Amino acid sequence: MFFRKRRHEKEEPTPPDELGGQKVPQHVGDVWQILQSIASEEDPSWNERNIVSYYHQGAEAQKDILRWLAIYQKRVDPDHEFAFPEHHPRHRGYCLIPRHWPTGTRWEAFCDEEWTRANVPPQQNRESLEQALDELIDETPFLHRSHA
Repeated sequence: MFFRKRRHEKEEPTPPDELGGQKVPQHVGDVWQILQSIASEEDPSWNERNIVSYYHQGAEAQKDILRWLAIYQKRVDPDHEFAFPEHHPRHRGYCLIPRHWPTGTRWEAFCDEEWTRANVPPQQNRESLEQALDELIDETPFLHRSHA
């Protein structure tokens, strides 16, 4: 027995090439490339590093990958909701998070609005991080109007 294609069948619509101004991934490799570019926007050193290898460095690395994925989802769908956990302290529009790496705990700051890492190096403690954020914000107030 054989099957013939009906002449009057509707063809499946082709998926769009873009959603929300962002390229639609066709396979998992595209997703990794998109996340790699988002990581590079946040920190140019990612142009020389690979986020797929980084993913296997532990839970903190995986949290970064999920954060970059949330940034991509927000670009595709502006209604996408993401928030850092409420129990983390905030300072001038940034979420302060202790990150537990194999080399020790370091405090890092992330923008509560854009979910990107603040342009300050990780610090040994919360107080040092708040001071570094204050210096950054006070030096470049035009970049941080919503955080002042």
